[in-house]
Order: sequence, then C-alpha cells, then structure tokens
Amino acid sequence: MRCRWRALTLLALVAATVTTAAGPGAADEGLRFESHKTFVVDVEAATVRVTLDVTVRNETPDEPVAGGVRRYLYPEIRLPVLAEATNFAADAGGRSLPTRREPRDATVAVVVVDLQPDLAYGQTQRFRLTYDLPGQPPRSPTFTRVNEAFVTVLAFTAGDPGLTSVEIVVPDRFEVESSGGELTRTERDGSIVLSSGPIDDPSTWTALVSGADDERLLRRTFDVGHREFRVDAFPGDDQWAAFVEDTLRRTVPVLEDLVGLGWPVERRLQVVESPSPFVYGYAGWFLPHQDRVEVGEALDAHVLLHELSHIWVNSATYAERWISEGLAEVLAARTLLAVGGEPPAPTPVDPAAPGAVPLAQWAQPTFQTDVADEREAYGYEASYAVMDAVVDEIGEEALREVIVAAAEREIAYRGDADAAPAAKVGARRLLDLLEELGGSQRAADLFARYVFPAAEQPFLAERAAARSRYAQLRDAGGEWTPPRFVREAMGEWRFGEAEAAIDDALAVLAVRDELEEAAADAGLAVPRAFERDYEEAADAQALTDLAAAAPRYLDAAEEIERAAGTIEGNDGLFETIGSWLSGAEDELADARARFDAGDPDGAAAHARQATDLAAGAAERGRERAALAAALLVGVALAASITGRLRRRGAPPAAAG
Repeated sequence: MRCRWRALTLLALVAATVTTAAGPGAADEGLRFESHKTFVVDVEAATVRVTLDVTVRNETPDEPVAGGVRRYLYPEIRLPVLAEATNFAADAGGRSLPTRREPRDATVAVVVVDLQPDLAYGQTQRFRLTYDLPGQPPRSPTFTRVNEAFVTVLAFTAGDPGLTSVEIVVPDRFEVESSGGELTRTERDGSIVLSSGPIDDPSTWTALVSGADDERLLRRTFDVGHREFRVDAFPGDDQWAAFVEDTLRRTVPVLEDLVGLGWPVERRLQVVESPSPFVYGYAGWFLPHQDRVEVGEALDAHVLLHELSHIWVNSATYAERWISEGLAEVLAARTLLAVGGEPPAPTPVDPAAPGAVPLAQWAQPTFQTDVADEREAYGYEASYAVMDAVVDEIGEEALREVIVAAAEREIAYRGDADAAPAAKVGARRLLDLLEELGGSQRAADLFARYVFPAAEQPFLAERAAARSRYAQLRDAGGEWTPPRFVREAMGEWRFGEAEAAIDDALAVLAVRDELEEAAADAGLAVPRAFERDYEEAADAQALTDLAAAAPRYLDAAEEIERAAGTIEGNDGLFETIGSWLSGAEDELADARARFDAGDPDGAAAHARQATDLAAGAAERGRERAALAAALLVGVALAASITGRLRRRGAPPAAAG
C-alpha cells in the first residue's frame, strides 16, 4: 500500500520549470519544431546518454516595410535540460554547432544551440544534440540515479504538439516502472524500450522512469529481539543501511508497545532502498503480501516508522484510506518522540483548501492532474491532524485499546454476550470505538467537520439520540450488559431498530427490578438464565418475546412465595403430619429449581401444586392420624388375643 505523500508534486513542478526555461524559440508559432529524444541507460558508465534529433523550419514570412523588408531570423534554439547534464555536442550533418549552458535552478538548466547560419524564412535545419546525465550521489538535489541496482530517469522534451516524441531505453535485467506521461513498453536487443509516441502537449509532458534489480542490492540481516529484518541498500549507500538498522533497533520495540499487538510478520521483514515510491510521488510504502517496506534514499526516520506502522494499520483492518494513513502518522510521530526524535507537527486543516475532500471519500489518486496532487497533500495533512487531535485527548493507552479492538473485529458496544465479528473499520465504526472505548468527547465534532460527507451528516443527529437512549439502557442494566442485538444494531448504525429494541430491553429490566424484591421475599435470587437470555438476545423478536415472558418470572416468584408461606403456616401437629406426607416440600423444591433454571412456567406450576398440597395438610393429617391410631389399636388387640390363646393351649405340669 502506498504511503505518506511528500508533497513533492514532482512532475508538475518540473514541467512548469521546463516550460519557463525553454523561453522563446522552443515552441514559437513562427517556427515549426519537430524533435525525437532518446534516453539510453549506460550502467557501466553510471550515466544516461541522451540524444535529441531536431528539425526546425522558419515559417514566419518576411514583411515589407517602408524602405525595405523586415526579416525574421532564428539565430539559436534554447532547450531545457536537467541541471546535472554535461558533455554537450551539437552536430548538423558533420558540422559542429556551438552550444552553451545556462543554469536556471537546482534542477533545470538550458542549453543554447547556435544555428549556423541564422534560420531565415522557408529554411530548414536539422541537428543532433547529445549530452550525458551522470548518475548522482544519494540524497543529491538532482534527479538522475544510475548504479548496478537501480536507475532513475526523468524524461521531458521540447517541440510542437504531435511532432515530438520520447524514448527511454533500459537494460532488461531491471524491473521498470513509470509515472506521468503515458509510455508504451516493448523489448529490443536485450533492452526495455518505453516510447511516448507523438506527444500532444510537450510543454507539460514529463515521465519519471525507474528500474530496480534487487539482486544487486547490498544486504544485511539482523534481529531486534524476536523480530527478523533484512535491509537492502543501493550499492555504495552504506550510510542509508546503517541509518535504517540503527532506527529499527531503537524504535521497533517502542512502536510495537504503542500499537498493543504482537509482531505480525512471520517471515523476515525486508526494508528496501527503492526508487519505486518516488516514481509515484511517495517517500515509501508497505507491501503486505511481500512483508516488504520500500522507502527512498532520504534518511528520514519518520517516513520509515510510518511505513512500519502499516504492518499493523493497513487495509486488512481499515476500510478507509484516511484511517490507516492518519494512524500511521500518529504512531510514527509518537514513537519518534519517545526515542528523542522531533516528528513533524500536524498542520492546521482548512476544509476550503484546494483539493479538500471529506476524508471518508479520500481515494487513491491517478496523478494525472494538479487536483490529484492537491488532494493528496490535503488528505495526508488532514488525516494526521484529525487523528493527532483525538489521540492528544484520549491518550496512548486508550489508543492502544482502540487499535486492538479494531484488529480483533470487536464492536465498540461491549457486553457479556459475544457479538458477531465486525466488518473492517470505516469512519462510522472508528468514531464508535473512539467514543466507547477511548472516551473521546471531541471525535464526533472532528468527524462531522472533516470526515463525513454531507449525505452522512443527518445520521449524526440520529446517532446522538440513539446513544443517549443506549446510555440510559446501560445505566439501568447495571451488571446486566445491553442485549447483543441492541449492541450490534448500534454498531451498524441501525438506530431505528436499536431504539425499538431498547424499549423492549427497558421493559425487561423493569420486571427484573420488581423481581429482585419479589425473589428476595421468596428466598430466591434473580435467575442467571433470565440475565443470560436478556444479554444474548440476538434479534428484535428475541427481545420482544423476552419482554412478554418477563412478567411470568414475577408470577412464578409470587407463587413460590405463596407456597412457602402456606407450608410454613402448617405448624400444628396434624398440619405438620399432612405436609410431611403430602409431598408439598418436594414440589416447592422443584419449583425453586425450575425458577433458577429459567423456567418460570414450570416453577409456577410446581409452586401451585405445593400450595394445593399444603392447603389440605390439616385434613390429611387428621386422616393419617386416625388411620395410624386404628392401626395401632388393631395391632394391640391382635397381640392381646394371641397372648390369651397361647396361655390356654399350654400342657399341664407333670406329676412328681
């Protein structure tokens, strides 16, 4: 993923400079100017060889004037070149033409070719200008780079629309990329050839071409704790390699702790010095599928840390570009500050600035217009400013909690029941996370001003009302966390559904509050199953059904209390005997068990049975007592009769 716009506006800047530098004669209406320019990369010489074939024709007629004729002559041609250009030579069919170089600024110069003779009306001259663009050292202000591992060529030219073309030739062992003017790729004699074809507007046409050969990079490997790194640098740029290694050793543990997530790279992370991001106007980027960070040659710790942050904050978790870019800037800045560095401060955001756009709509650019450049600059600056303001408010610990929750796909509205995994984090979900988990009081206003488009604004008022109702529900619930359905509806911004479900949930809690008192009177606790059914309600119907069923818990508690009172009231001899023998105590025990298990209907049925059995205990006690007495009398009588029979039947004593 490409990261951190550097506000170079490179191609537009060079095109404007080139147009100014060319001056009169480069595209004069009275001069037909045809040209073809070729850039050939010579790796062995560490140089780009440039050839410009020019055909010019004077099409400005002479004018009769008083006493003679006014003639229009072109004595010279002024051509823009890069500031590092050298070894100029102009040849007109074997005849050398004088040249001189005129510096303009640190990036562009002008070479002046002396036409000999001066070009008169109707005359044509053809010449070939050759010069070299030597490869420049790392971090020099000029553009050309040529070494064994990479090349960079900035191509532009001068001439008439439709009569001008450019060709760039690079050895085919390089992986070639380009941006800016459109180029067609072919292969020829072991080289990659990029051709413009006829250029419609040579005055603004520029193309930046880079080639990379990773096999020629200089590599060093090392560990930072349990983390493995490989740093690949351009040949001869030991300073960059040492800078990157030192920065990684000092900052990676700090950055990982700030993020709050474990090191996510299973393989060795590559950090590569590369011209590729520069081609597209960036200082660097992270390629997640390759476990690879590419940054330019600048010794910029903030850029490096920004790209490292994308190991965690990237499109796998965050659905909107501004979020991952803003988070990466904040993480980089705070990590750099923690190790004694000086990160760039966010700039004030102007919603009316050129290129301004609601951050939720900030998309990847095409880099074909100035608007794209302005939008990139605004997007990066505003993303950083918004995120930095929120983190200043909530602190790094809360930021860590938000990042972890986002990575683990948690919804912001937490509860005891597991919710379905949330989708990627967009502006809506991020706002919820920042407020619910981070405790932010500023985020809603910042998002309204800089993040959400106009069509999204009405939802913010609905959200505020729904969040007020949700807070009421959460407070009323106490240890009972809001139902799963309510939490998910809030997290998905389905506020109408959420508020309707909140009404049902509050009705359930009202019954719970009554039930706590009734249950205590009956020697019971509010069933855990009742709380579980409330918290795990997964849809609106489940809450509606629970709200309708909740009064049955109250009825059951009252029935159990009634049964217990009836049984306890049976304190006479005959009532005690009747209760003991009726099974009322067993029914009451079953009622309590059903109540605790979350079966209010079964509990009520057993409680009523216990009450009925206990209510007839005295009568059944007397019946049982009378029956027992009769049994005892019968047993005694039978014993007496048996005794008499035994005495009558005994044999007489024997005579002595």
